[in-house]
Amino acid sequence: MRLGTISNPNEVIHRKVNHFYDYIHYLLDNNRDRVKYSGENHLTLLERIANRVENCSLNPSTRNLIETYLNNPLFNCKSDRLARKGKLKKVLCELKTIHKKSSFTNPDFKQKLHETIEVLNGSDLLNGELYFQKVLENLVKMLRCDCSLGKHKDDIEYYAKLLVFEFLRVDYEKKHLVGLRGFFYRILSKETDLTDRENDNIYSEFPLPPAIEANRNQPGFKKEVEEYLNSLDFQKQFGGLSTLFKKEKTGKVIYKVKYVSEVHEDFDVTHEGVRFFHRSRLSVNLDHWKDYQIEDLNEFIDEKFTCLAEVELNFKIESIGRQKAIVKIKE
Repeated sequence: MRLGTISNPNEVIHRKVNHFYDYIHYLLDNNRDRVKYSGENHLTLLERIANRVENCSLNPSTRNLIETYLNNPLFNCKSDRLARKGKLKKVLCELKTIHKKSSFTNPDFKQKLHETIEVLNGSDLLNGELYFQKVLENLVKMLRCDCSLGKHKDDIEYYAKLLVFEFLRVDYEKKHLVGLRGFFYRILSKETDLTDRENDNIYSEFPLPPAIEANRNQPGFKKEVEEYLNSLDFQKQFGGLSTLFKKEKTGKVIYKVKYVSEVHEDFDVTHEGVRFFHRSRLSVNLDHWKDYQIEDLNEFIDEKFTCLAEVELNFKIESIGRQKAIVKIKE
Protein backbone atom coordinates (compact mmCIF):
# COMPACT_ATOMS: atom_id res chain seq x y z
CA MET A 1 0.00 0.00 0.00
CA ARG A 2 1.30 3.43 -0.93
CA LEU A 3 0.10 6.81 0.28
CA GLY A 4 1.50 9.40 -2.10
CA THR A 5 5.22 8.66 -2.17
CA ILE A 6 5.16 6.76 1.15
CA SER A 7 5.29 3.00 1.46
CA ASN A 8 3.30 1.99 4.50
CA PRO A 9 2.64 -1.69 5.19
CA ASN A 10 0.49 -0.94 8.26
CA GLU A 11 -3.02 -2.03 7.36
CA VAL A 12 -4.52 -0.22 10.36
CA ILE A 13 -3.12 3.13 9.19
CA HIS A 14 -4.23 2.34 5.65
CA ARG A 15 -7.80 1.80 6.84
CA LYS A 16 -7.86 4.97 8.94
CA VAL A 17 -6.43 7.21 6.22
CA ASN A 18 -8.89 5.87 3.66
CA HIS A 19 -11.74 6.55 6.07
CA PHE A 20 -10.44 10.09 6.59
CA TYR A 21 -10.26 10.66 2.82
CA ASP A 22 -13.78 9.33 2.24
CA TYR A 23 -15.12 11.38 5.13
CA ILE A 24 -13.81 14.72 3.85
CA HIS A 25 -15.50 13.99 0.52
CA TYR A 26 -18.76 13.45 2.39
CA LEU A 27 -18.31 16.70 4.34
CA LEU A 28 -17.99 18.60 1.06
CA ASP A 29 -20.87 16.80 -0.65
CA ASN A 30 -23.95 18.91 -1.28
CA ASN A 31 -26.08 15.96 -0.19
CA ARG A 32 -24.55 15.68 3.28
CA ASP A 33 -26.66 16.00 6.42
CA ARG A 34 -26.53 19.80 6.76
CA VAL A 35 -28.01 19.76 10.23
CA LYS A 36 -25.38 17.44 11.63
CA TYR A 37 -22.57 18.81 9.43
CA SER A 38 -23.39 22.49 9.16
CA GLY A 39 -19.98 23.75 8.04
CA GLU A 40 -18.83 25.19 11.34
CA ASN A 41 -15.80 24.98 13.56
CA HIS A 42 -14.84 26.96 16.66
CA LEU A 43 -13.38 29.85 14.68
CA THR A 44 -16.26 30.19 12.22
CA LEU A 45 -18.60 30.61 15.19
CA LEU A 46 -16.33 33.11 16.96
CA GLU A 47 -15.93 35.03 13.70
CA ARG A 48 -19.70 35.31 13.34
CA ILE A 49 -20.00 36.54 16.90
CA ALA A 50 -17.22 39.09 16.32
CA ASN A 51 -18.97 40.38 13.19
CA ARG A 52 -22.20 40.84 15.12
CA VAL A 53 -20.50 42.61 17.98
CA GLU A 54 -18.62 44.96 15.64
CA ASN A 55 -21.37 45.75 13.16
CA CYS A 56 -24.71 45.44 14.96
CA SER A 57 -26.32 47.09 17.94
CA LEU A 58 -26.65 44.59 20.77
CA ASN A 59 -30.42 44.50 20.76
CA PRO A 60 -32.35 41.44 22.03
CA SER A 61 -32.37 39.69 18.66
CA THR A 62 -28.59 40.05 18.29
CA ARG A 63 -28.03 38.81 21.84
CA ASN A 64 -30.28 35.82 21.15
CA LEU A 65 -28.30 34.97 18.01
CA ILE A 66 -25.01 35.21 19.91
CA GLU A 67 -26.48 32.94 22.58
CA THR A 68 -27.33 30.40 19.88
CA TYR A 69 -23.72 30.43 18.72
CA LEU A 70 -22.40 30.06 22.28
CA ASN A 71 -24.72 27.09 22.86
CA ASN A 72 -23.26 25.22 19.91
CA PRO A 73 -21.92 21.78 20.96
CA LEU A 74 -18.43 22.92 19.94
CA PHE A 75 -18.52 25.32 22.90
CA ASN A 76 -19.69 22.71 25.38
CA CYS A 77 -17.03 22.97 28.09
CA LYS A 78 -17.79 19.47 29.36
CA SER A 79 -17.94 17.36 26.21
CA ASP A 80 -16.11 19.08 23.33
CA ARG A 81 -12.59 17.75 22.81
CA LEU A 82 -11.02 21.23 22.65
CA ALA A 83 -13.41 23.38 24.68
CA ARG A 84 -13.20 21.18 27.77
CA LYS A 85 -9.44 21.65 28.23
CA GLY A 86 -7.13 24.18 29.82
CA LYS A 87 -7.30 27.92 29.32
CA LEU A 88 -9.82 27.68 26.48
CA LYS A 89 -12.36 26.14 28.86
CA LYS A 90 -11.78 28.96 31.33
CA VAL A 91 -12.21 31.84 28.87
CA LEU A 92 -15.22 30.23 27.18
CA CYS A 93 -16.99 29.85 30.52
CA GLU A 94 -16.20 33.48 31.34
CA LEU A 95 -17.47 34.62 27.93
CA LYS A 96 -20.76 32.80 28.46
CA THR A 97 -21.10 34.23 31.98
CA ILE A 98 -20.64 37.81 30.73
CA HIS A 99 -23.21 37.27 28.01
CA LYS A 100 -25.81 35.99 30.46
CA LYS A 101 -25.47 38.91 32.89
CA SER A 102 -28.28 41.45 32.91
CA SER A 103 -25.58 44.12 33.18
CA PHE A 104 -24.02 42.85 29.95
CA THR A 105 -21.96 45.55 28.25
CA ASN A 106 -20.43 45.51 24.82
CA PRO A 107 -16.83 46.47 25.84
CA ASP A 108 -16.64 43.70 28.47
CA PHE A 109 -17.92 41.11 26.04
CA LYS A 110 -15.67 42.32 23.21
CA GLN A 111 -12.61 42.13 25.46
CA LYS A 112 -13.38 38.57 26.55
CA LEU A 113 -14.23 37.55 22.98
CA HIS A 114 -10.85 38.90 21.87
CA GLU A 115 -9.16 36.88 24.61
CA THR A 116 -11.04 33.73 23.64
CA ILE A 117 -9.98 34.02 20.00
CA GLU A 118 -6.37 34.69 21.05
CA VAL A 119 -6.28 31.61 23.30
CA LEU A 120 -7.66 29.47 20.48
CA ASN A 121 -5.76 30.91 17.53
CA GLY A 122 -2.84 33.01 18.75
CA SER A 123 -2.00 36.71 18.68
CA ASP A 124 -2.99 37.05 15.02
CA LEU A 125 -6.54 36.29 16.12
CA LEU A 126 -8.82 35.26 13.25
CA ASN A 127 -5.90 35.54 10.82
CA GLY A 128 -3.72 33.15 12.81
CA GLU A 129 -2.90 29.50 12.26
CA LEU A 130 -2.49 28.10 15.79
CA TYR A 131 -5.93 26.47 15.68
CA PHE A 132 -5.24 24.81 12.34
CA GLN A 133 -1.89 23.46 13.53
CA LYS A 134 -3.42 22.09 16.72
CA VAL A 135 -6.21 20.35 14.82
CA LEU A 136 -3.80 18.92 12.25
CA GLU A 137 -1.45 17.67 14.98
CA ASN A 138 -4.29 15.85 16.76
CA LEU A 139 -5.57 14.38 13.51
CA VAL A 140 -2.15 13.02 12.54
CA LYS A 141 -1.75 11.56 16.02
CA MET A 142 -5.00 9.59 15.59
CA LEU A 143 -4.06 8.40 12.11
CA ARG A 144 -0.50 7.35 12.97
CA CYS A 145 -1.15 5.34 16.11
CA ASP A 146 -1.64 1.57 16.09
CA CYS A 147 -5.18 1.75 17.49
CA SER A 148 -7.98 0.43 15.31
CA LEU A 149 -10.28 2.60 13.21
CA GLY A 150 -13.14 1.65 15.50
CA LYS A 151 -11.40 3.19 18.50
CA HIS A 152 -10.56 6.50 16.85
CA LYS A 153 -13.29 6.80 14.20
CA ASP A 154 -15.14 9.59 16.04
CA ASP A 155 -11.88 11.43 16.78
CA ILE A 156 -10.77 11.27 13.14
CA GLU A 157 -14.13 12.56 11.94
CA TYR A 158 -14.13 15.33 14.55
CA TYR A 159 -10.71 16.69 13.60
CA ALA A 160 -11.32 16.16 9.88
CA LYS A 161 -14.43 18.32 10.12
CA LEU A 162 -12.58 21.12 11.93
CA LEU A 163 -9.73 20.94 9.43
CA VAL A 164 -11.92 21.06 6.31
CA PHE A 165 -14.09 23.90 7.59
CA GLU A 166 -10.99 25.90 8.55
CA PHE A 167 -9.78 25.69 4.96
CA LEU A 168 -13.20 26.93 3.84
CA ARG A 169 -13.21 29.71 6.45
CA VAL A 170 -10.04 31.26 5.00
CA ASP A 171 -11.52 31.34 1.47
CA TYR A 172 -10.54 28.01 -0.05
CA GLU A 173 -13.33 26.31 -1.97
CA LYS A 174 -14.46 22.71 -2.39
CA LYS A 175 -12.62 22.40 -5.73
CA HIS A 176 -9.35 23.27 -3.98
CA LEU A 177 -9.74 20.49 -1.41
CA VAL A 178 -10.99 17.44 -3.32
CA GLY A 179 -10.84 16.16 -6.87
CA LEU A 180 -7.79 15.44 -9.03
CA ARG A 181 -6.25 18.85 -8.27
CA GLY A 182 -7.46 19.02 -4.68
CA PHE A 183 -5.14 19.38 -1.70
CA PHE A 184 -6.03 16.06 -0.14
CA TYR A 185 -5.59 14.16 -3.38
CA ARG A 186 -2.17 15.74 -3.86
CA ILE A 187 -1.22 14.78 -0.31
CA LEU A 188 -2.61 11.25 -0.23
CA SER A 189 -2.93 9.95 -3.79
CA LYS A 190 -0.95 6.96 -4.88
CA GLU A 191 0.60 8.91 -7.74
CA THR A 192 1.39 12.49 -6.81
CA ASP A 193 1.57 14.93 -9.73
CA LEU A 194 4.60 17.06 -9.00
CA THR A 195 4.26 19.78 -11.65
CA ASP A 196 1.67 22.05 -13.16
CA ARG A 197 3.10 21.16 -16.57
CA GLU A 198 5.05 24.39 -16.87
CA ASN A 199 8.83 24.08 -16.87
CA ASP A 200 9.36 27.09 -14.63
CA ASN A 201 6.81 25.82 -12.14
CA ILE A 202 8.20 22.35 -11.59
CA TYR A 203 7.00 20.71 -8.38
CA SER A 204 4.48 23.50 -7.77
CA GLU A 205 1.61 21.03 -7.46
CA PHE A 206 3.15 19.38 -4.41
CA PRO A 207 3.11 21.51 -1.24
CA LEU A 208 6.74 22.12 -0.44
CA PRO A 209 7.86 23.48 2.96
CA PRO A 210 8.37 27.27 2.98
CA ALA A 211 12.14 26.88 3.51
CA ILE A 212 12.46 24.92 0.25
CA GLU A 213 9.86 26.95 -1.67
CA ALA A 214 11.88 30.09 -0.88
CA ASN A 215 14.74 28.65 -2.97
CA ARG A 216 12.62 28.13 -6.09
CA ASN A 217 14.69 30.48 -8.25
CA GLN A 218 18.03 29.48 -6.76
CA PRO A 219 20.62 27.05 -8.21
CA GLY A 220 20.15 23.50 -6.94
CA PHE A 221 16.41 23.89 -6.32
CA LYS A 222 15.46 20.80 -8.32
CA LYS A 223 17.97 18.63 -6.45
CA GLU A 224 16.80 19.99 -3.10
CA VAL A 225 13.20 19.15 -3.98
CA GLU A 226 14.05 15.63 -5.14
CA GLU A 227 15.95 14.94 -1.92
CA TYR A 228 13.00 16.18 0.11
CA LEU A 229 10.47 14.07 -1.79
CA ASN A 230 12.63 10.97 -1.46
CA SER A 231 12.76 11.45 2.32
CA LEU A 232 9.01 11.93 2.81
CA ASP A 233 7.41 10.19 5.75
CA PHE A 234 3.87 10.25 7.12
CA GLN A 235 4.48 13.33 9.28
CA LYS A 236 5.99 15.33 6.41
CA GLN A 237 3.28 14.34 3.99
CA PHE A 238 0.46 15.56 6.20
CA GLY A 239 2.62 18.56 7.04
CA GLY A 240 2.05 19.56 3.42
CA LEU A 241 -1.46 20.60 4.45
CA SER A 242 0.09 23.13 6.80
CA THR A 243 2.17 24.54 3.94
CA LEU A 244 -0.96 24.91 1.81
CA PHE A 245 -2.89 26.58 4.63
CA LYS A 246 -0.15 29.16 5.22
CA LYS A 247 0.28 29.93 1.53
CA GLU A 248 -0.65 33.51 0.71
CA LYS A 249 0.04 35.86 -2.16
CA THR A 250 0.29 39.62 -2.26
CA GLY A 251 -0.76 41.31 -5.45
CA LYS A 252 -2.51 44.19 -7.16
CA VAL A 253 -5.88 43.83 -8.84
CA ILE A 254 -6.78 46.42 -11.48
CA TYR A 255 -10.28 47.03 -12.82
CA LYS A 256 -11.56 49.46 -15.40
CA VAL A 257 -14.25 51.86 -14.23
CA LYS A 258 -16.57 52.86 -17.10
CA TYR A 259 -18.85 55.81 -17.73
CA VAL A 260 -16.74 58.44 -15.99
CA SER A 261 -16.01 61.94 -17.26
CA GLU A 262 -12.82 62.08 -19.26
CA VAL A 263 -10.10 62.67 -16.68
CA HIS A 264 -6.80 64.52 -17.03
CA GLU A 265 -3.60 62.51 -17.40
CA ASP A 266 -2.48 63.75 -13.99
CA PHE A 267 -5.54 62.22 -12.30
CA ASP A 268 -4.35 59.92 -9.48
CA VAL A 269 -6.17 59.74 -6.13
CA THR A 270 -6.40 57.14 -3.39
CA HIS A 271 -9.55 56.68 -1.32
CA GLU A 272 -10.17 54.06 1.37
CA GLY A 273 -7.34 51.87 0.09
CA VAL A 274 -8.38 52.08 -3.59
CA ARG A 275 -6.26 53.98 -6.09
CA PHE A 276 -8.15 55.63 -8.99
CA PHE A 277 -5.97 56.93 -11.81
CA HIS A 278 -5.70 57.82 -15.49
CA ARG A 279 -4.70 54.96 -17.77
CA SER A 280 -1.51 56.76 -18.84
CA ARG A 281 -0.18 56.40 -15.28
CA LEU A 282 -0.30 52.60 -15.35
CA SER A 283 3.20 51.17 -14.91
CA VAL A 284 3.68 47.56 -16.01
CA ASN A 285 6.87 45.62 -16.74
CA LEU A 286 6.20 44.11 -20.18
CA ASP A 287 9.61 42.46 -20.65
CA HIS A 288 8.25 38.92 -20.44
CA TRP A 289 4.82 39.57 -21.99
CA LYS A 290 3.88 38.05 -25.32
CA ASP A 291 2.66 40.28 -28.15
CA TYR A 292 -0.96 39.21 -27.85
CA GLN A 293 -0.90 39.95 -24.11
CA ILE A 294 0.36 43.47 -24.73
CA GLU A 295 -2.34 43.99 -27.36
CA ASP A 296 -5.00 42.83 -24.91
CA LEU A 297 -3.69 45.21 -22.25
CA ASN A 298 -3.73 48.19 -24.62
CA GLU A 299 -7.25 47.34 -25.72
CA PHE A 300 -8.29 47.11 -22.08
CA ILE A 301 -6.95 50.52 -20.99
CA ASP A 302 -7.49 52.65 -24.12
CA GLU A 303 -11.28 52.96 -23.92
CA LYS A 304 -12.46 56.55 -23.48
CA PHE A 305 -14.47 57.77 -20.53
CA THR A 306 -12.87 55.28 -18.20
CA CYS A 307 -10.31 55.28 -15.41
CA LEU A 308 -8.48 52.48 -13.64
CA ALA A 309 -9.03 51.29 -10.07
CA GLU A 310 -6.22 49.45 -8.28
CA VAL A 311 -6.41 47.47 -5.05
CA GLU A 312 -3.42 45.88 -3.32
CA LEU A 313 -4.33 42.96 -1.08
CA ASN A 314 -3.33 39.57 0.30
CA PHE A 315 -5.14 36.47 -0.91
CA LYS A 316 -4.84 32.71 -0.94
CA ILE A 317 -6.92 32.15 -4.08
CA GLU A 318 -6.77 34.55 -7.03
CA SER A 319 -10.47 34.30 -7.85
CA ILE A 320 -11.35 35.20 -4.25
CA GLY A 321 -8.83 38.05 -4.34
CA ARG A 322 -10.55 39.48 -7.41
CA GLN A 323 -13.94 39.25 -5.72
CA LYS A 324 -12.63 41.05 -2.63
CA ALA A 325 -11.14 43.77 -4.83
CA ILE A 326 -14.51 44.38 -6.51
CA VAL A 327 -16.22 44.67 -3.13
CA LYS A 328 -13.60 47.15 -1.92
CA ILE A 329 -13.88 49.27 -5.06
CA LYS A 330 -17.69 49.39 -4.80
CA GLU A 331 -17.52 50.48 -1.17
